[in-house]
Amino acid sequence: MERTNNGINVAKAKLAKQLLVKNLANIRSTTEWANYCNCSRTQLYRLILNFYGITPGEMMSKVRFDSITEILKKDPDTTSNYVAIKVGLRNEQGIYRFLSHRYNTNYTKLREQIYREILSEKHIE
Repeated sequence: MERTNNGINVAKAKLAKQLLVKNLANIRSTTEWANYCNCSRTQLYRLILNFYGITPGEMMSKVRFDSITEILKKDPDTTSNYVAIKVGLRNEQGIYRFLSHRYNTNYTKLREQIYREILSEKHIE
């Protein structure tokens, strides 16, 4: 079994993150994530904090944001409702609230920023 210097099970920490990424549409809370990992919220908290240096809530936000940006990079015209459901938020209002509270932006601004990045990349090629 892989372990770091301070005794954290590396394989279990990586598996927990993989489970989150794979099941993001179905995981809306750290409690649900812990259930997917077959551990308690406390165990998940310690595992993620000790291995990644952030709380499970922060990890969920980061994975959600990364997923939103990946979906938009593939198709900038994707609707906010579709993206919200894909990343485990209830509806388009949820994605606007998530982006506003966590990242001080909104879906429209983020989509425009990604669209500009795509255009600048194509212009460079």
